[in-house]
Formats: sequence, C-alpha cells, structure tokens
Amino acid sequence: MGLPIQNLSRKTGKLEVLKKRSDFLRLRAGKKYRSRLFTLQSDKSDRDSMRFGLTVTTKVGNAVIRNRIKRRLRDAARQVMPGNGQPGYDYVLIARKDVLHAEFSELRTEISAGLDHMHSNRANVSKTDH
Repeated sequence: MGLPIQNLSRKTGKLEVLKKRSDFLRLRAGKKYRSRLFTLQSDKSDRDSMRFGLTVTTKVGNAVIRNRIKRRLRDAARQVMPGNGQPGYDYVLIARKDVLHAEFSELRTEISAGLDHMHSNRANVSKTDH
C-alpha cells in the first residue's frame, strides 16, 4: 500500500514529523479529541503537507515502555494518516498507558476516528473516555 506523494517528505519519503517545541505548544490551543488510548490535537498549518508529532510523558512508564508506545503510535499513525488526515494540518498524539496493551487494529481504528472527528463540524466536543 503506497502513500500519496503530497503527504510525503521529498527528502526521506516519510510523513513529516513535528520537532519544534513551538509547534507542539501551538497545537495545544487547537482542536482536541480524547479517547481511552490517546489525546489527538490538531490545527491548521502554514505548510501544504501534513505533519505529526508524538508525546509520551514519564507518567506512562519508564524509557523502555515509552519507546515501545512511541513505536506503536508512529507505525499506526503512518498507516492511517495518509488516508484520513488532511494536508495543511499538524497533528499531535499524546499517549496514554493503555496504548501499550491495546490491539493494534483498535489503535488504528481510534486514530482514524480521531482524524475523522477533527474534520467534522463537532470537533471541539471531546469524546468521552471509556
């Protein structure tokens, strides 16, 4: 399954990643979607491509657990975002501990639902936690 060209970085062929603290802080004021597995934040960007970032706090676990959660979220986001995200938007996934034990298909479904929710008319209304 190939990724659409407009969503890829020209240099690496991968989805673009948020790295600057200022980008993460800007998204805090944007739209939010809360689920049992993560919080998804998004906002319009001044770029034509979509970018995403991950946040896994120390409350979730030690470095080994945090890295495992980041790998799972990164992989799921790279599979789902090209089809459900929109170019011109930035997204941040803030992980919860349940990501570690969730089925991977459930993780992909939740990210897809979150992206769909972000671009619907009711995006400022948060989904209730399970």
